[in-house]
Order: sequence, then structure tokens, then C-alpha cells
Amino acid sequence: MGVYTVRKAVFNLCNAAIGAGILAIPLAFRDAGLVGGFICAIALVILVFRTSMIISRKGDEMYEADPSLSQISYQSVIAHFLGYRVSQLVSVTLLLYLYGVSVGLFIIVGHQLHPVLKFAFGTGVWDDRRLTTVVFCSVFIFPWTLLRNLDRLQPTGILCVASCAYVLVIGVIKSVIHAADDGFASTEYIDPKGVFKALPVFCFAYQLHLQVPLVVSSFRGVNLPPPKSTYTSLKEPFVPQSVFPKMYKSLMWTFIVCFVLYSVFGCFGYLRFGKHVQSDILKNFPDDDIAIVIARVAIAFTAGVSYPINHLPARVAILEFLPSIPSLFYVETVIWYILAMALAMVVDDLGVVFRIIGSTVGVMVIFILPGWLLYGADHSDGLELLPSRNKYEKIEAIAMIVVGTVIGVLGVLFVFYD
Repeated sequence: MGVYTVRKAVFNLCNAAIGAGILAIPLAFRDAGLVGGFICAIALVILVFRTSMIISRKGDEMYEADPSLSQISYQSVIAHFLGYRVSQLVSVTLLLYLYGVSVGLFIIVGHQLHPVLKFAFGTGVWDDRRLTTVVFCSVFIFPWTLLRNLDRLQPTGILCVASCAYVLVIGVIKSVIHAADDGFASTEYIDPKGVFKALPVFCFAYQLHLQVPLVVSSFRGVNLPPPKSTYTSLKEPFVPQSVFPKMYKSLMWTFIVCFVLYSVFGCFGYLRFGKHVQSDILKNFPDDDIAIVIARVAIAFTAGVSYPINHLPARVAILEFLPSIPSLFYVETVIWYILAMALAMVVDDLGVVFRIIGSTVGVMVIFILPGWLLYGADHSDGLELLPSRNKYEKIEAIAMIVVGTVIGVLGVLFVFYD
């Protein structure tokens, strides 16, 4: 294994953030308006960069206190600084997030397969989206979740990134070609009410905070042996230097990439279809367009591969609360699959799923918990807040919690209002 570099970190973080959820970004621009969409994208990217750096700093502090630590996670950071009881809340939050993602992935697969099969074979039993989704996912996706080790799926990471890049490029090209012939669609500049409908979608899109502690561990060389010369030339144990500067560069470039891609794709998608943009923008394109058919196959592949990867941490979190019985591995896998698929059969609007996830779990992971960490808390149980040493950080922490709460409450209200 080679040295973990900033370039590798940026790739892994972008891979975590940019996925099939990019299909809903034009919907966010439709809700907020062209200028409103850019305002949301800029405001959110600045805020999430700051909150992700808080998680990074806390993870680094854990290693400075105990360099012998193994790989850390978002939950372990919360448990260390806020206490076990709060970390259990994080586990429940993580489960809800992963469940929502699983439902969204099944919806995406169904949206892409139906037009692809219709294009390839004409009309048939696959015209039923629900039936197609259940059969395809049960045959080609579910078996992967029965594996205890997902190392075989690691090489697919590059293909998933390439798939999303292809969708981005094709979407922009199609919009530019249409604009050259017929001009852009009618758009709004800003919709104040729609801004609060768009913010949860961006919260979902920018969420990579769960991966930040893992990147800190990789920079710390948790899986790398220290240089042999370290033990021969020094009496003290090898202690890696702070990785905070590397994390700053990694997160900065990651969010720059995300902001540019989301803004370009969302802007051109909205300019192309205007108020008719759907929650899955590929549904706006004709079924017989070869380039779009390839894009649908690519996104279906990305969603299919993402499901077992997203289910793995959910399984780990659930089994921690259950007795150590081998058969529970399969019981949990089947029940999780059935519950996620059942909701995907009822909910067809991808935008609703992403808004709910962003308004609830997203704001908790991105704003409220990092704000809590910054404010400070009693280590014993995490429930008695202690004032931060820096009064400005205290004000900033409170602001994060308030912003997250406002986005979450209004986001949920608008989902049910609509």
C-alpha cells in the first residue's frame, strides 16, 4: 500500500459525495430559481466545508491524544467528545440516512430500467416499473448483499465516478445543443419559498461528513507501518504529525469540484427544461436517444453497486445492538432489503426522498452534530453542554445548530405541504 496523498483523498471524498443523487440537482435549481440555486450552492458549500473541517479537527485531536488508535469513524468521534449516549443517537441517525439512500437507489434503478428495456425490446411486462425493479434488484443486486466482504466491488469505484461524469457531460452537451437551436426554457431568477425546498437537496448532495474520519485515519497511516528507521533512531514511539493541513486541502478541492459540477449540471438542466424539470432529470429526455440510454444504464449500474456498499455500515450498526448469532446476518439483510424495496414501491418521486433525507438526517450530520462538537460537551454523557474556550466559536456553534434546525424544519414542512 502506498502513501495516502491529497489526490487520493480528493478522489475518495468526491466518490462519496457525487453519485446518483446528482440527478436531482436540476430540481433544486427549479425550486430556488437560477440565481437562488447558485446562492444555495455557494452558501451550502461554504458551510459544509467549515463543518467538515470541525469533524476533521476532532478526529485529528483523537490521534494526538492516543496515536495507537485504530481506524476511527464518525460515530467514534462523537462517542469520544460527546459521550456514548449521543453516539447511539448518531447510530440511529446513520441508519435512517442509509435506509433513505437504499430507497432512493431502488427508485433510481426502476426509473432507468423501464425506458432502457422499452427501447431495447419494445413493450412488455417490463412496462410495470415496480415489477421490473423488484425482479432486477432481486436477481442482480440482492445477492451482493449476502457477501460478508465487499472487496470485489472496490474496482467498480472508478466506473461509478466515470458513469456520473458521463451523465454530467451528456446533460450539459444536450442543453447547449438545444439552446443553439431553440434557446433556453423560461426560468425564474429566485423563489424565496423554493430556496427552503432546494436546500435539503443540496444538503444531501454535499454530505460526505461520514467519510471524513476515515480519510483522517488514512492520512494518519493507520493501515501503514511506520518507517523502520523510526524505531532505530528514536527512543520514543512513532507519532505521525497533524494531518489537518492535508485535510484542509483535500476538503477544499473536493468541495470546489462538487460545487462546480453541481452548479453547471443544475444550471444547464434547469435552463434546458425550465419548470418542467423532474426529480430525475433523465426522465425529461426521450427514451430513444442513444446517448441518454447509455447514461441510464450507467446510472443504474452506479445505483446497483452503491446499494450493497451503503447497506454494509447499516448492517454493522444494527448487529451491534443484537446478540452475536451468525444467522442474524442473513435475517437483517433480508429484512432491510424488503423494507427498503417496499417503500420504493410506494414512493416514486426521487425529489421527495432526497428532501426528507436532507431535511432530517442531512442537517443532523452536517450542521447540528458538528455545531455540538464545536460548542463543547461533557465527555461523560454528552448531554451537559460546556462553553467553548473561544467565545466566537461558541457563537458559531450555536449558529450552525440554528441554521441546521431551520433548514430541517422548513424542509420537512414544505415536503408535506407539497
